Amino acid sequence: MFCCEKFLVLLFCIICVLSAGCTQPATLQSGNETIPLPSLPPDTIRTDETSPLQTLTGQNGMTLYYFKNDVPASRSRACTGECARTWPPFSVDTVVVSPPLNPDDFAEFTRSDAILQTTYRGWPLYYYTGDVRFGDRNGDGIDGLWYAANVTRP
Repeated sequence: MFCCEKFLVLLFCIICVLSAGCTQPATLQSGNETIPLPSLPPDTIRTDETSPLQTLTGQNGMTLYYFKNDVPASRSRACTGECARTWPPFSVDTVVVSPPLNPDDFAEFTRSDAILQTTYRGWPLYYYTGDVRFGDRNGDGIDGLWYAANVTRP
């Protein structure tokens, strides 16, 4: 009986250690010291891995677009009024990305209507109201002016 109790206690300890490893923050072992690593917030801008072009998406998984009539790095946008209702501006408080995206490619500016808008390589980013689910790229190529942003364009 004593042997079975030891086995059960050992099994319980192993399960606890394995379970704790799944829920504890990542750590770095340095000699005898365990250093907790900061937990990173989830990416606020991602790439759609199902797209061969690695289309940019917001954190919600919806495709991001750029407008050819915008002037990159001008801190202004050509899409206003009715256009902005169909193509709402994209904005995040803090850009957090993983490779292949580079955080230095993103910035933000305050539009004339006091709304913040995030840019990619100087191009203001937008959502398209015609996209209803993750992976939709219904706005790509509209009027030869709207394109899904991806790691190689704009």
